[in-house]
Amino acid sequence: MNTSVCTESTQYTPYYMVFSRECRTPIDTVLTAPTNVGPDARLFIDGLHSNVLLAREIAKENSLEAQQKYKAQHDKNAREATFKIRDKVWMDTKTTPVGYSRKLCNKWQGPYYITEVTGKNTYKLRRCSDDVPIKGPVNANRLKQHHDPQDRPTNNVDVPTDDEMSDDEDEEGNAQDADENVQTDTQPESQVQRNTDDIRTNDDPDLYQVERIIDAKRINKKMHYKIKWLGFSHRDNTWEPEENIPQELRHDYKVRKDQTKRIKARKTKR
Repeated sequence: MNTSVCTESTQYTPYYMVFSRECRTPIDTVLTAPTNVGPDARLFIDGLHSNVLLAREIAKENSLEAQQKYKAQHDKNAREATFKIRDKVWMDTKTTPVGYSRKLCNKWQGPYYITEVTGKNTYKLRRCSDDVPIKGPVNANRLKQHHDPQDRPTNNVDVPTDDEMSDDEDEEGNAQDADENVQTDTQPESQVQRNTDDIRTNDDPDLYQVERIIDAKRINKKMHYKIKWLGFSHRDNTWEPEENIPQELRHDYKVRKDQTKRIKARKTKR
């Protein structure tokens, strides 16, 4: 290592960078005839010192050129992080369980959703399945965008059969009625089934429109959320179990809660 050009950045051997001459190995001593040292040692020392300074200046220039080349190569595939709050992402796994091969383990964990942008290309995450926060910020280099499999364009694509092709005219005549039925059967994300029997704000007797989630706590070892219903006063707020609350509403509540904690922490420091 000390007598070979081991890196492309300096283009010098480590031994030459220290002593300003190449190392004399045993093979050089055997094959090369011994030389007599000159009487002027001061002249030799000055020349040795000037060679060291010159070699280090050249090595510094070579290192800067190599850094620029490496940076240009890295920037070809580099992309600026464009994640936002509430975006779902996958996180790269840096550790492998003992006894397992990294090639056979999952390289991505999640999905998670972003609750806070802590700095330049760093984010705080919560797990989508149970809303558990990840300790510490995560750099964007360890994240990639999560795409829900239900949103794939290949889903809900029906391949027409011969019988269906023959009935195209009947299907076109009933297309408008089918669209109306699909719209009425789709449940919006902000509508939640409520267990009480108060006055409804929509036509469905089992659904209410949610304005926002106010609080959360465990009741009988089960997570419940306090709901502010759209069109109702705060006296009509109710605690609903977790399975009745859409995932997007729970994520929005956690994001608002984390932002409130961050604002209070800043005020306390001031």
